Amino acid sequence: MKTRVLALPTLLLALVGVAQATRTLVDGDASEALGGGKLAQADRVVVYQLTRASGPRFRLPGGPEEVHLFVHLELPQALTQAAPEGRYRFGVVATLRTGAGEPLWERTLTERTRQTRDAGSGEGWNYEAAVAPEGRLELSDSVSVELSVPAAPVGAVLELRLADEAGLLADDAAEIATAIAGPTALVRAYRRIAVDPAETELRRLALAGDAGVRRLAAATYLPWYALPEGQQLQRLASAWERLAAEGRAGVDYEVRSIYLAPPHPPVAPPPVEPSLTIGRGQPVALQVVGPGALELHAWPIGQVTAGAIELRMRRISAGPTAASLAEAAGLGDRSGEAGFGDRSGEAGPRDRSGEAGIGDRSGEAGFGDRSGEAGPRDRSGEAVLGDSLAAGAGEAVEERRTLGLAGNERVREAIALGPGWWTIELHTELPAVAVQLRADAVERHAGPDVHAQHRDDAGRAFVPVDLRSLPLYRGGPGSAPLAFALQAAGDVDARLLEVELRALATMAPVELHYRFVDGEGRTLASGATLTATGVPAPFDRLRPVREAVPEDRSGAVGVAGFALAELAVSEPARLRLLAPLGAAGVQLWSVAPSLLAVHGRLPAPALASDLGPRYTWPYDQVEDPALRWRYVARAAPRGFPRRADDHAARVAAGELMLLQAQVRAEPAVAVEGERSQWRAQHPRGGHARLRLLERVPAERRGETLAHWGPGTYMRLRRGSAEVIDLGAGGPRPARAWYQATGSGSAVVGASMALALGGQALRWTISAREGRRPLPGRGAVELRWSEGPDDLLVLVDRPPGGRSGAPLYEHRQLHRLGPGGLGLTIEKPDAAPVVVNAVLYWIGGPPGEPTTLRVEIDGGQPRRREGSTVQGVTAGSRVLRALPTRRVEVVLPDRRGVATAGVARVAVALGDDLAPGRHTIKITAIGGPATWLRFFRVGVADVRGGALQWNERRDGVSLEDSDDEEE
Repeated sequence: MKTRVLALPTLLLALVGVAQATRTLVDGDASEALGGGKLAQADRVVVYQLTRASGPRFRLPGGPEEVHLFVHLELPQALTQAAPEGRYRFGVVATLRTGAGEPLWERTLTERTRQTRDAGSGEGWNYEAAVAPEGRLELSDSVSVELSVPAAPVGAVLELRLADEAGLLADDAAEIATAIAGPTALVRAYRRIAVDPAETELRRLALAGDAGVRRLAAATYLPWYALPEGQQLQRLASAWERLAAEGRAGVDYEVRSIYLAPPHPPVAPPPVEPSLTIGRGQPVALQVVGPGALELHAWPIGQVTAGAIELRMRRISAGPTAASLAEAAGLGDRSGEAGFGDRSGEAGPRDRSGEAGIGDRSGEAGFGDRSGEAGPRDRSGEAVLGDSLAAGAGEAVEERRTLGLAGNERVREAIALGPGWWTIELHTELPAVAVQLRADAVERHAGPDVHAQHRDDAGRAFVPVDLRSLPLYRGGPGSAPLAFALQAAGDVDARLLEVELRALATMAPVELHYRFVDGEGRTLASGATLTATGVPAPFDRLRPVREAVPEDRSGAVGVAGFALAELAVSEPARLRLLAPLGAAGVQLWSVAPSLLAVHGRLPAPALASDLGPRYTWPYDQVEDPALRWRYVARAAPRGFPRRADDHAARVAAGELMLLQAQVRAEPAVAVEGERSQWRAQHPRGGHARLRLLERVPAERRGETLAHWGPGTYMRLRRGSAEVIDLGAGGPRPARAWYQATGSGSAVVGASMALALGGQALRWTISAREGRRPLPGRGAVELRWSEGPDDLLVLVDRPPGGRSGAPLYEHRQLHRLGPGGLGLTIEKPDAAPVVVNAVLYWIGGPPGEPTTLRVEIDGGQPRRREGSTVQGVTAGSRVLRALPTRRVEVVLPDRRGVATAGVARVAVALGDDLAPGRHTIKITAIGGPATWLRFFRVGVADVRGGALQWNERRDGVSLEDSDDEEE
């Protein structure tokens, strides 16, 4: 305890010392250098000099070490002036020796680098990535070198020096064209250290500020907040320690100081008249928000005698306006940015008080029931509007115009934009046409970036195209298999790879080959799958990459200039590979030309909920369940891009390409369920059960009548007549059921009469509920002619003709008690099996969500490994549920007719789970009490009567489209 008490003051003193040292550096001899604008944000670092003959020596504590080197090559001014965009190659030799000087291990690492500088205007350079004080020498960009040093005895020494070869590369980047005489480099070294668990929390608190979190987040592909708690703790439990050279400065090693500027990728200024380019098979899609005025300018590029462009305008949502988006941006302090790691790009404020809870898709007829859906709307046959789209929300929402082009004539077309969010597409069959969409205000652009930057030199606002940049590896002839490292003992999420495959140049199916290997390179599993990559992607344009690009830039970026692509690409085919245990790597390749991207998968959140938005702002403001956004960042992404093991070499070889995908809204893909019967599943063990009747909603009435079965009832209304078929409806004779809707004393002893065809059925009610047979055959008229008002009369036969009588279905519910509910499910093969759990809250609406834990096979389900899968089934997850709708129910006790809240939770046994018997357990861990029933696809067993109610549903999907992260 004493050690922990002293740890915090010690840590604070260390932080104060670091701050004082930094202040001394800045206030000392660096003050003059920082007076200029270009180094105002630079960091000063101390580095060691490397030559071919000498370099620093670092004493190691013993054992294996992870060492990280950052190296800058000194560049002769003659070379930088002759080849300002040139690339350089050099090598670092690392030698591990014993304390007595005996060599133990040696590695030579060859690296490539360049010099990033921005000339700007005036004299000198406005930006340099690495700068020496007073400009005494020129430096390359920092090169990161990772060393895995084998186990060594205590007191071993790591020596560093430059390799013999260093110089400027030729244009083909294969050989050194001009060698550097007497090369020199500058290096700093770090080693990974473990942090005492007792100090992890102190370290987290010390780094709780924004700067500390950003520094930790820079070590990952994901923002800090998106990392699971376990991964955050893992990173807090390790740190990098700066290695100090052994000996005396100026004698045993040479020390320099340099300045490192923050990343500043050069951005080309917009042209005087920013325009987009469209061509045959390469349209553009622009996102705008009204009301307002637009003007389209278009002119052909090259020699064109005649042609046309087609303007397609579609309102995708009548809700958002420029004013509402601006207000949401102001309330959320977003500044118009939606970067992947930037919380400022999260979903904007939106009133969700009227939304349903988990599982609600707003367009569904009910839980699991899609029979009432209209599906994605086909707009191809709609009427064309007139010259203006300033129409009301209830009028047509699409217009097409054809604009003729002749010679080099500029065409102008005025557009009056109505309220709401619109997508404007521009198509042509000409080789190339320049287009520009001018706006009456910069706020007319509906994208997430800063709108004020989209002006030309005259100050006129224009609408850019919103893009997402995706780095892709090129595969096919001449390309080696892509290799990705895996955790041999990782959990199921760490072993899942999501592969996106696209056909390149030729639109045809591409066969993807894969092979999983262990640490020794032995094959554990392999296979091939033919993917559907024959559909072209006209809105995606492929660019060559001549230098390193960042990872998947998920935030949409507005681009003013948008050139045509040289090669066509297909829509992506997505598949998932689940690595077997013990796999240390995977290799992917194709025979046909292709493009590949590989993503890892974050573990499922500890608390699953559908209550938040799907997309980042401002796209979350569009609330149409029939639409989905393409290439928009998710509000809670689970995927992250993976780099190939030889990423740097593939970039240098030109095997990394950049796909610029246009953000756009498309009709949601309808998942059509097979119109088959569903059967109830009953949990094991002893628990309370409740039988009730649930009223059939109007949108399911036709389906219920068409598939009438045991447990379905029609309610008779007093005084009205219904025609029923006494022979249809089930194996049992027809019966009438009656039940008091309140106290039984109000109905016991009263006379009751039904008129069935030409006969009268009379009796005296002796209990609060009972039943009477309905004798006869064929279609007859049934009338409730006499009886008390506080009575519910039901018939287990369907009505004929145009009846409006209410219909009810029998349900058996199971109480979710402290011990939970368990099911045993037989999975016959690899095909997925979906078990639906329907939750009931009887009485008033719950004041808070019910929190459930869902476990499959105790959290460790058996899986199919080393094969393609649709996804990974979570062994355990926690979710919150709220009612998505309220229904009328009839209870068997004196409560009679009541209401209940209903929600559906689907538990999918995915194709990654092995065939055989699996157990599902649902436990309540918080919130109001609830009742459950379960059903799955299959043929109902009616031998047990109504207790085996035959549930029928259409369109229950295995996975929601949210799982597809583009």
